[in-house]
Amino acid sequence: MKIFVVDRALDRWDGAWERALEADAAPRPDILPLTMGADSALVRPGFPCFLPDFAREGWEIRLAPMVRVGKLGKWIEPRFADRYIDALAVGAILRPAGDGDSAAARFLPVFDGAIMPGSFLPLPSGEEAVLQYGKTADGAPLQLTFPLSALRISETLALISRSTTVKSGDLLVPAIFPAPFPAEIGLDISASILRPGEAAPERPRLRARVK
Repeated sequence: MKIFVVDRALDRWDGAWERALEADAAPRPDILPLTMGADSALVRPGFPCFLPDFAREGWEIRLAPMVRVGKLGKWIEPRFADRYIDALAVGAILRPAGDGDSAAARFLPVFDGAIMPGSFLPLPSGEEAVLQYGKTADGAPLQLTFPLSALRISETLALISRSTTVKSGDLLVPAIFPAPFPAEIGLDISASILRPGEAAPERPRLRARVK
């Protein structure tokens, strides 16, 4: 099983990536800001992630959409990519904060125990989805409404598949949500991806804890 993490903001899509999709030749493997890791990066549901003993500072938690691949594929055309997508979840990634010179800065976002996936569900229908991630001081839910097209799932999977075979069970992080959380011991984040107007589930689809 492979994990593909693309360090891309929701509102960013480079023209070079679009041109690479239109070309017949395989793009450079480094055309995307991509880090690839193994399943040892995953934290089992219900378990926290741990800050390394020798690097307690300089970390952040970033929420991100996580897509599960449902079947084997290579050189997937964007118009067919949805056939290869099995499910979507919101997950959390423990990663170095900024470009600092702390001990944390030497880690990639796919080291052992860095990725906490939530519950996987079918891709929501419609044009928009809502990320709900905790509450304000007065109890109101924190929400981010975003167009599903901004995830660029089909395009990202197509680009990756030009140089890498994707298999059933692989995970793709096609973008990173805004609003990082400083990662410190005791941090506890709950989040869900919802359809517009959908009530938040009694049990959040992601619970990410740091110890």
